[in-house]
Amino acid sequence: MLGETLEGGIFVRPSKPGNLFRIALVASGAGVNVKTPGEIYPDPVTGQITAKVENTPQVPFAELRTHFYGGSRGVLSMPRACGTHTASATFTPWSGGPDKAGSSAFALDQDCAFGGFAPSVAAGTRSATAGASSPFTFCRTRDDSDEMLGGVKIQLPPGLLAKTQGIPLCTDAQVAVRVARAFCGGRSAIGACPGPARPVRRSRGAGGRGVPSAREPVA
Repeated sequence: MLGETLEGGIFVRPSKPGNLFRIALVASGAGVNVKTPGEIYPDPVTGQITAKVENTPQVPFAELRTHFYGGSRGVLSMPRACGTHTASATFTPWSGGPDKAGSSAFALDQDCAFGGFAPSVAAGTRSATAGASSPFTFCRTRDDSDEMLGGVKIQLPPGLLAKTQGIPLCTDAQVAVRVARAFCGGRSAIGACPGPARPVRRSRGAGGRGVPSAREPVA
């Protein structure tokens, strides 16, 4: 047994298909470095989080304690309903014996009034000079008691234009995919279009715009 406590942190690992949230528990001390990977599974309906750490090192320890910072940048939020809530855990031994379960309950009895929805918005440019190039900032805030935000639609004021300088032109392959989607009902390849193959010609309409070529940026 070590004579001192190992301290460390919980880090986010790169996500992979099918598993967006991956973590690593890292602790060091007394010449020992411990790195244990873990997986996070949030429930899409309830928001409940399940953390799973498998194949932990076969070493004895007396206590494992984790602490997550709170405040406006906290990674976890409390349940939105007051009352008693329970956290549970399941422990699996290396010996192959039966699992052991444990649980701990805590109560919430403050700020129980939820259900409002009054988000606020602050937006503007850094420079006040007309016609100048300036960063645009959009800030949206909500109170903790507000309903969760389901979507945001931002409409810029007239005259505030995007700067397209430096945007690379589309390749022939990208243009072919765009044309296929326009002429084939959303399919991603020209070869998927039904019927005989037909050449695609650039045509101009009343507005003077046609199918973009490989030398034109595609919006």
